[in-house]
Amino acid sequence: MNVKCIAIDFDYTIAHFGDPAEKGLFDIFRRRGIDESIIAKVYEDVVKRGFSIDRFRQEIKACDPKSDLSDTVVIQQEFDTWLKNALVLYEDALPALEHWRKLGIPIVLVTAGVSEHQRRKITMVGISYDDIHVVSPPNRKSEVLEQLVGKYGSPVIFIDDKIEDLQETQK
Repeated sequence: MNVKCIAIDFDYTIAHFGDPAEKGLFDIFRRRGIDESIIAKVYEDVVKRGFSIDRFRQEIKACDPKSDLSDTVVIQQEFDTWLKNALVLYEDALPALEHWRKLGIPIVLVTAGVSEHQRRKITMVGISYDDIHVVSPPNRKSEVLEQLVGKYGSPVIFIDDKIEDLQETQK
């Protein structure tokens, strides 16, 4: 099989959090006196719509108007420090990416979320790729895959940890 392109998801396919959000990320807001239940609820809601630290901070503030979260630069710095230390490549990710690169197969990251946040995470882990597509609802990864087939030809191999995203490509 002459693979024309590898399209691969980022979160929980190439990298994961070695330090879970419920620990390090939540600590940023616990230190500011935010109730654990508010942090957890807002996190769950924000992740469903696409996480960014700004969105998370703003929605916590909306749920707890008395909280002082005005130190946005410091919160961003603490978040970046946590993210840099927490984000870990799966042990087989880099060898696989390097192998495909040696074979001359284009590697396209197809990830979902808030573009700036996703791109920041990808930059932090320092992997090599040919292109990146960040999908935000209502757009679907399957739409990007159709574009990749148009650009590179078929077959395009798609690797993702979410069964629903994989199933959608079969429709």
